[in-house]
Amino acid sequence: MANILSLSSATRHPIRNGDSLRVFGLMEGLRLHGHHCHSVGNNFIESNNGEIKPLGSTSNRSGKYPAIILAWLKRQHYLEIRHCPRRWMQRAITSIKDNSCEIVYCHFLYTFRSIRNALGEKKLVIDTHNSEWNWYQLLRDSTRNPIARSVCDISIRRASEMMKILPADTLMVHVSDSDAADYRRYRPDIEHMVVPNGSNAFPRLDFPNYRDPRKKLLFVGSLGQKMNLDALLHFHQTFWPKLQDVCSVVVAGSNPSSSMRKLIIAAGWELRENLSDLGLARAFEEAHFSILPFQYGAGSKLKFFEAIAKGVPILSTIAGACGQKSPPAFSVVSDDPNIWRKAIISQQSLPDEWRQISEEWAIDYRWKNLTEPLAKRLHTMVIKS
Repeated sequence: MANILSLSSATRHPIRNGDSLRVFGLMEGLRLHGHHCHSVGNNFIESNNGEIKPLGSTSNRSGKYPAIILAWLKRQHYLEIRHCPRRWMQRAITSIKDNSCEIVYCHFLYTFRSIRNALGEKKLVIDTHNSEWNWYQLLRDSTRNPIARSVCDISIRRASEMMKILPADTLMVHVSDSDAADYRRYRPDIEHMVVPNGSNAFPRLDFPNYRDPRKKLLFVGSLGQKMNLDALLHFHQTFWPKLQDVCSVVVAGSNPSSSMRKLIIAAGWELRENLSDLGLARAFEEAHFSILPFQYGAGSKLKFFEAIAKGVPILSTIAGACGQKSPPAFSVVSDDPNIWRKAIISQQSLPDEWRQISEEWAIDYRWKNLTEPLAKRLHTMVIKS
């Protein structure tokens, strides 16, 4: 089997967001298939047995200029500026040279440019997580700030340039067919593979009374991210006026921004921040519905997988369900708040087959099962070399 070095400059431990869940989930799945996987993240190194060694944070999140201003001044890719400072690059390059790795598995396209000169003869895998062009265009459309819009345009150009310099034997891994199609347009000559997002969750042990006249809605996410703030602003403006007489809302997540706190207080919602795994499990057990009120989205939402695997009915906008081919029976995907209201009021119990649906979903989307084709492909990459 292969010796794999996973590089993800944005991934932090403890896990607080969907991107990090994918990084850890993929590596866990590959280990279960016999591969040896070491990881270098933002504030940790993970050994092949899953042991985490904490390190100092390397993110470029402070200093005289914020990352967005630096990206604008230097005309560089925003996330590369934010997450790949020199200190992290040194860690990554040292690991490439010190480890007997055969495959360098880069999470996000921008990571490759930081380590390309140290790659040598090692095989390269790029896990894209989402479509660079779609993601930045959505962010551009969501703001009127001229500098932010300019940085989105610059980042799109830089992403296109990075695609041109990828080695011809690169394997690109995507979370959806639509993402794969975006990247294939730029490099039809290299191999593209789809490995969907997944979850290791199982159906919740307990659940609330669905005859309760006031249902509890749960939003889970990293509370410092603009996309999540925009989602809850959209929910507050568009959905909440139609739902507030029949619902309460719990917002659970890490590192809430000041804008997020102000919104939650103004709306009268409950904030549960930086929950432990047990605390998050309890939040799901208490929830009647999990909400994904996104105005825009890219890749796919791990929140979707987690909730369904736990047996929590979903209320999602169309953007919140991006990347999903066949949402399960007890999910509602609509941009119409009246449809959400009808679903909330009419849901008096979980369907008889809810546990079976959740268990089947949990099994189908477990990381070990999802990574099996990838594990086989990585094995052949090493054999051919």
